[in-house]
Amino acid sequence: MCSRWISLVSDSGPRYLDFGGGVGAGVLLFARHGFHVSHADISSTLLRFSQWRMERRGLAAEFIDLKDAPLPSDAFDVITAMDVFEHLPDPVKAVDRLAIALKRGGFLFGRFAAEPDEDRPQHIVFDFGTVLERLAWWGFTQVWRDEWLWGHQVFQKAP
Repeated sequence: MCSRWISLVSDSGPRYLDFGGGVGAGVLLFARHGFHVSHADISSTLLRFSQWRMERRGLAAEFIDLKDAPLPSDAFDVITAMDVFEHLPDPVKAVDRLAIALKRGGFLFGRFAAEPDEDRPQHIVFDFGTVLERLAWWGFTQVWRDEWLWGHQVFQKAP
């Protein structure tokens, strides 16, 4: 089911990607606000659950199993990656994938939640300096930051 793109929406209108979206809360929110949504995750089980949630509400989405399929190039206007980077063995590679998938002028919003904590052994990354450096290398400019959320916009992509 999720080994490749499942196209259920047209190509017009703003496009949103929830990268590492888990149970699909992001796709539900953005779909209800008129975006064409895509959910990407490494868990086929979570993708199926997200698809079930969307279908119950009569909402359309695309689902990408990141184990089997690449992200499309220059496809999305907005990407979120909430509480994802701290779980990745190579978060800089994830920045590259997201930069390629985001349209020029697009927005990437995320959250790092990786305070060292013995109750969260699933967090394997605690320093995001290299992630922020890679965003700058790609041409991203910080447009939002507070204690919970950061946002970057790409104006001119790196070659």
